[in-house]
Amino acid sequence: MKKTLILLSIVLIASILPIHADTDTEIAPTIVVDYTVDPATLMPGDTGTVTIILTNGATDEVVHVTETRSGGNITEKEAFDMNAYVASASLASDKNGEITVLSDGYTSVGLIGPSDSARFVYEIRADEDAPDGTHFLRFELIGGSNMEDFRYRIPVKIDRTELKLVASGIPSTVVRGVSEIALDVVNLRSSNMSGVVVIPDGSDVVFGAAEFYVGDVPPKGRITLTINIDTTGSTAGRKDLTFKARYMNGDTVHESDLEASIEVIDRSTLILTGIKTEHTSPWHTITGDVNNIGATDLSGVVVSIDAADGITPRQPYPQYFIGELEADDFGSFELNVELDSDIDSIPITIEYRDANQAYIVQHESIDIEGSGAVRIGQSSKGMSAGIIVLIVLAGLLVIGAIVYSWKKRKEEGDDMEEKEGMV
Repeated sequence: MKKTLILLSIVLIASILPIHADTDTEIAPTIVVDYTVDPATLMPGDTGTVTIILTNGATDEVVHVTETRSGGNITEKEAFDMNAYVASASLASDKNGEITVLSDGYTSVGLIGPSDSARFVYEIRADEDAPDGTHFLRFELIGGSNMEDFRYRIPVKIDRTELKLVASGIPSTVVRGVSEIALDVVNLRSSNMSGVVVIPDGSDVVFGAAEFYVGDVPPKGRITLTINIDTTGSTAGRKDLTFKARYMNGDTVHESDLEASIEVIDRSTLILTGIKTEHTSPWHTITGDVNNIGATDLSGVVVSIDAADGITPRQPYPQYFIGELEADDFGSFELNVELDSDIDSIPITIEYRDANQAYIVQHESIDIEGSGAVRIGQSSKGMSAGIIVLIVLAGLLVIGAIVYSWKKRKEEGDDMEEKEGMV
């Protein structure tokens, strides 16, 4: 974006002098000089442009100077042409050669009429080793006819400060799945950065896109970029990440880099908790919770039983739709299944879509040993193993009570016989 740095009015002869009969009067055009440097601040190695606009501040092409003679008679003494005649206009490099002017000067420019303007554009380039600071180029105008020559210094700033990437939200550890990371794109310069694109790369991970468009970052500004990183198919361990910011200062392309790393834990995004299995004749009912321990929200979550030998999903819930599942949240489910007597685990499938809308299937297994579930063919009355154990214990208690009572009566009878013998 072009920015006007200064507006300078150069008055070659500022006004009409007081008119006297014995005074010579000289009038010349007023020239206004306006310039812009684009980009406003260069980086070493940048190319840019300096645009200089000369405007003739006169309003009339001819100014007539009159004088009043004795008797009140007014006569024209002289007429002045207010067109500004320019022979040439050139821009010279700074004295140390740290900024080079690539364009030739303008020759045979001609005249600039009243209220008219002339534009001069020069291409410049900063040296790769140019130091930070303000450097001065020399603008020189050669006039013709009534136009005086003049020179003026044009300041050009150089600043090697680069666009900066900051790891504002990269977790040190993630579970396998889709996670969000955040980068701050920071412009510490005094000029705008345009066309900013961030390109991520990493080993054994997948990003939501090959590159992310940021656009313009204003001076002293910051833009936060959120990127999805998918580690569903990653192995456990450290993953090295790199991020490259490609941007433009004016027409020159620059790059900035950032290196980071994450640790992937070999654990699924979804886990099952609170699992219960019970016999609800004629089938079995499985209830529990699906917990999202990942960093992003999931959608389209469905829990279902895999059909296999001895395992038959049954209505009304052969599968259960949970739907949306936010990060750090859970959803409950209920499933119905028919089991043969030799089945000790039930295969479960969880389907969902991650933050990148990728379809993911996760397989789990529910162990029903010791769960109190009753299998088909165990008991025609549908009694559970727990109930059978209680009945056995109750029977043993009854038998014990009977034995104890019999022994006590026997001991009391023996005592009576001893007493009768003594009598």
